[in-house]
Amino acid sequence: MAQKSSGPQHGARQNISRVRNQNLSVNDRIESFDEGQSVVLRIHPSEPEGRFHARFHGNRGKITGRQGDAYEVSFEDGGSTKKLYVNPVHLKEAE
Repeated sequence: MAQKSSGPQHGARQNISRVRNQNLSVNDRIESFDEGQSVVLRIHPSEPEGRFHARFHGNRGKITGRQGDAYEVSFEDGGSTKKLYVNPVHLKEAE
C-alpha cells in the first residue's frame, strides 16, 4: 500500500482551497500597510508567491518593515517572536 505524503502543505487543504467569490484584484496586490499596523495572516489560494507556512494562517501580527514588495510581519507564537516576509495579497487589516 502507498504511503501518505507529508509535504510542506500537508493538512492545509481547508486553508488553501479557494472559495467561489474569493477573486484576486489588482488592489489586493498593491495594497499598502503602515509600519506598526496590525494585520491578520490569511493565505490567498490563487497566489503562491510570498505565501507562508499554513500553520501561521489566521495569526495576528504587526508590520515591522518592508523588503521589496513584501512586508515584514512579527508576531508571538508559543512564547517566541516570529518574523515572516509576506506579500500584501496574504494580509488583511485587523479590526
